[in-house]
Amino acid sequence: MAWGVPGASADGFLPMARAQALRDGDRITRTHRGRRWLLIQEEGRTFGLEDRCPHLEAALAKGDCDGHRLWCPKHGFCFDLSSGARLSPTPSTTSGDSLAVRPVTFRDLWVGLRLRPGEDTP
Repeated sequence: MAWGVPGASADGFLPMARAQALRDGDRITRTHRGRRWLLIQEEGRTFGLEDRCPHLEAALAKGDCDGHRLWCPKHGFCFDLSSGARLSPTPSTTSGDSLAVRPVTFRDLWVGLRLRPGEDTP
């Protein structure tokens, strides 16, 4: 658990950061149950996804972003932030080519991701 950030709740809410501190350009990462998660704030929109490119598992937190697309910093693969679909070098054809995207939730003073059952508790 990150210092000062609560753990995942029983209903799957994984807090990532204090909501009032979130600003455009922020990239917040957190590891939970062995998976790296990424919260991105771009152009007033907040996205939640796994911080792992399906191609060789590179971290995505340092990739370029234009508010709608995220590029893997290692090999330049491009992904849609809303759906997680791979856009290039060729569009996704299978779910294994896409990013794991999770809904962003605001709760009390926190912003976090809504994890699926089994991802939420240790």
